[in-house]
Amino acid sequence: RELRRMVPALAIPRLLAGFVGISASAAFSPIAHHALPFIATRAKYQYYHRFHRSATTMAAKDHHKIALFDATGTLMLPSEPIGETYSRIARKHGLEVGSPGEIEQRFREVYGKTAAIDYTGLARAPHLVVEREIAWWRQLVSEVFSADISKSKTFEPCFEELFNLFGTSNAWTLYPESIPVLESLSKDGWTVGICSNFDHRLPSILKQLGVMDFASFIVLPGDCGCIKPQRDIFASALQRAGVPETHVAQVTCLHVGDSISADVVGALEAGIFPMLVDRRGKYASQPPPPPVPASCVVVSTLTPVLETAAAVPPMDRLPFGERKGPVLMVSPDDIS
Repeated sequence: RELRRMVPALAIPRLLAGFVGISASAAFSPIAHHALPFIATRAKYQYYHRFHRSATTMAAKDHHKIALFDATGTLMLPSEPIGETYSRIARKHGLEVGSPGEIEQRFREVYGKTAAIDYTGLARAPHLVVEREIAWWRQLVSEVFSADISKSKTFEPCFEELFNLFGTSNAWTLYPESIPVLESLSKDGWTVGICSNFDHRLPSILKQLGVMDFASFIVLPGDCGCIKPQRDIFASALQRAGVPETHVAQVTCLHVGDSISADVVGALEAGIFPMLVDRRGKYASQPPPPPVPASCVVVSTLTPVLETAAAVPPMDRLPFGERKGPVLMVSPDDIS
């Protein structure tokens, strides 16, 4: 009845033919004329369900679920203590650098007082990024060993072997739950990404370890010209996950990492839900100090991430805007 009122009589068969998939000539037949109410009902049913499916699909596409992970100390760790690796390679090149324990302690001291690499302006110059990262590590290793040793003819071959070794999966191992958690999140519709302060060697390492079978992207300081906890690196991660700066739809994002300064504070500043990985149990009996909020989720392994992710609220703001100035890394955990 509604169709008869709104559409000329001759147009009705053509209209219904398009809805139900019959020819226009067949639609003009007497049988089709008497079946008009039934055909119209079917057309209405098909239209509703096509629209409903379309709207549901669009809503799902407009809701971004993003899970960001730090690398070192969160997904992976050195295969052996840093001091043992440094001492072993140094001895191989005839360098007497002290015991593994002494080198380990020295590494943490030197790293803690060394300013982070300034990546400003390097995002579009990958060759300069590599040069600056190698130079930074060369200087750090020379200070860990000593000024005299760094002047030795065998120091450079020793440094090159160390640098190359830590650029392969031979120097790293995954925590047992890393792959299962990433795989489960990916299957549950989360876009998994890596947001790390590591250098240009990380993509190769993670690919060799199998992480990139479930992670869609990696964001490094050399990609965006800044490091965690700066807001811009998290903004770059959201963009890599498919969230444009003008996006107004729903975005749910969590960032999982083991550094309070780089991961928790950085995520909070970016409006992202943080999870602190405390594998050593430092905060097992007491919560982390400010500026970490009391509501921050602290876990000893990645397994609880799956349950927590389901309860993460949508972001109320996106971290796009003016970039902040350079920062210092204050602990070896910040390299992750």
